[in-house]
Amino acid sequence: MTTFVVTSKSDGREVYRYSGDTPMEWSGFEFATHDHTPLAEDPAKPTQAIARVWDQIDFMRRLTQTERITIRTLAKSNVEVEDYMARLTATPRVRNDDPDVVGGLTMLEAAGVLAPGRAAEILHGS
Repeated sequence: MTTFVVTSKSDGREVYRYSGDTPMEWSGFEFATHDHTPLAEDPAKPTQAIARVWDQIDFMRRLTQTERITIRTLAKSNVEVEDYMARLTATPRVRNDDPDVVGGLTMLEAAGVLAPGRAAEILHGS
């Protein structure tokens, strides 16, 4: 069974979670107004996360060119994104278990800069 995260398409805010075999549409949470995204890992099941460390350039290559350009453009007008990028570029090595890295990618995903599930893919994908 999969856990689905329901987020409002209008503001990207998580509004509900449910378990099922497939996404389910119902009154107030229609597919037209809400995304029903599978949770990458079920938080109810403890897993052993693999710590990974990248050189800063290798970490940035985990993002697509479009994502990098969008983030840099947004950083010019959004102080939270500017601060995240300043912290990210202040170190030569980036860790996938660093709270600043995880929080920043989660913020970018919630803002719609990164697609749903993309933060987990960047942090834990191959």
